Parts: sequence; C-alpha cells; structure tokens
Amino acid sequence: MRSSRDERPVPVRRLRVLHVLPDLRVGTQHFVFTLAQHVDSEQFQFLVACLEDLDNREAGPGGANIEVIPLHHQPGRRGVLTFMKLVPLIHEQRVDVVHTHSFLDRLFAHPAALVSRIPVVHTLNMVYERAHDFRERKSLRGPGS
Repeated sequence: MRSSRDERPVPVRRLRVLHVLPDLRVGTQHFVFTLAQHVDSEQFQFLVACLEDLDNREAGPGGANIEVIPLHHQPGRRGVLTFMKLVPLIHEQRVDVVHTHSFLDRLFAHPAALVSRIPVVHTLNMVYERAHDFRERKSLRGPGS
C-alpha cells in the first residue's frame, strides 16, 4: 500500500527572470551578470533583453549562463515596436518576473509586463540616472537627434 506522501521529488520549474537593459556597456550589466553567476541555477534562470543591438564582444562576461536577446530598439515613433517585441517575448520565454534597471527600459518593459500579467520589479541602480537617460544616449536617440 502506498503512503499518502509520494516519495518521488516533485520537479520545480525554475523562476524565469527577464532583465531588460538599455545596453550592455553600463555598470548595470555587470551587476546582472555577476548576480547570475551567484544565484542557484536550479531555482532561477536569467534572460537579458537589451534595447540596443549587440556585437559579440558585448555578450557579457564568461561564466554567466544568460541568454541575451537584442530588441533592436528604434528611437522615436518606432519605439513602440520595442513594446510590441517584448509582449510576445515574455510569453514565448515563459517569463515569471520582469526586472528593469533604468527609466528607458522601464518605459517599454513595464507596460509589456502588465499587459502580460507578469510582475515587474524596478531597481534604481543609481540615484543619478542621466547615464541611462535616452536624451543623453546618442546611440538610442536615432540619426539627426
């Protein structure tokens, strides 16, 4: 006769956390990749969505097992496409939590997470966010800005 408690371990799905970053050149990316190296990989899986296009040397430090997904953000009116890319990404990747780190990535990721009914965490990694301010980032402003 079987006991009421099944002795087989119940597989637990890892919590999938989508970190949305403006690019991989600012100190925040070091925080995310370092955190990924130190969390329990059986409990958490990190994904990084990056607003800017990437080249191979920006993919992050070795040892961090993180999938980096470029969103190919286009400034101006086409910026809404970034939101429209995030919503299906959240569903396809089965994201459990969206974590934003600056004003710009929060601008797109927060509404996408809310539409997807996924919790959002916003970490203000520095009091002075001018480094992330899209008006100050030539690469995110578009040509002729």
